[in-house]
Amino acid sequence: MPSFFENFPNKDFVMMFGDIITRQDGTIMNGLLDNATEDGQISRLEVRYRTPVLTMLSEDSDNISKGELLEVQNKKYTVDRVLKDGTGMSEVVLVEYQKDPVSGDWV
Repeated sequence: MPSFFENFPNKDFVMMFGDIITRQDGTIMNGLLDNATEDGQISRLEVRYRTPVLTMLSEDSDNISKGELLEVQNKKYTVDRVLKDGTGMSEVVLVEYQKDPVSGDWV
């Protein structure tokens, strides 16, 4: 299923309608959070899961790295990967933050 923001990824749209993103060091950026639901399968079990993705300016995502903690809409996320599209925009794929990923202690 295509993302709602797929047709609107431009600098003006992100700056006007974007969410405030806070890095651990306090740096503030803008981005559009799309928390789409995806269909998947575990063995023969059909499941639906969330895939949070930030659409943001590449100049802001340049210094973001895998594993970094970001806060968006008062919720913490860990960066999974940064995907640049070559037009000055990037998608930052996130996972919901866990205090202890080994035991699955979701925050």
